[in-house]
Amino acid sequence: MKPTSLFLAAVLLVAPVAYADEATPSVTSASRGRSWLTGLGLGLSGAGVMGLMLGVASLLSAGEANALLKAYYPDPTSAPTTAEAPAVKRIEDRRDAAMGLAVPSLVLGGAALVGGIVCVALDGVLGGGPQVALVPTPGGGAVVVSGEF
Repeated sequence: MKPTSLFLAAVLLVAPVAYADEATPSVTSASRGRSWLTGLGLGLSGAGVMGLMLGVASLLSAGEANALLKAYYPDPTSAPTTAEAPAVKRIEDRRDAAMGLAVPSLVLGGAALVGGIVCVALDGVLGGGPQVALVPTPGGGAVVVSGEF
């Protein structure tokens, strides 16, 4: 890495914000209030928690249906009789529907929860505001985001 790039990266990350006038009060995270990122983050976090709860409930329902099928047929090679086939088919459909809902709910709920936490952190509610810098590297460039937690 070139010394100029290293110096530029250090200046961008460490340098305080310069004000035009010394009489201008500094804006801290406590006095600046919250922006729309906090509301978005809290909404995403709430939706993420609800998605995760739906996913866990669906997994429990699928496990219950699977346990019911195992109770009917401990040996997987045995087939249901013609009288039992409709009931077994309903249990299998319930299990498959629950698993089909559980996986997307868990994935989307987890992503929404992480996205909400990132939005709240970037807004600076948990600490100082984030600092963003473009850092030149020998092969191109990089974006550096730093904040306080």
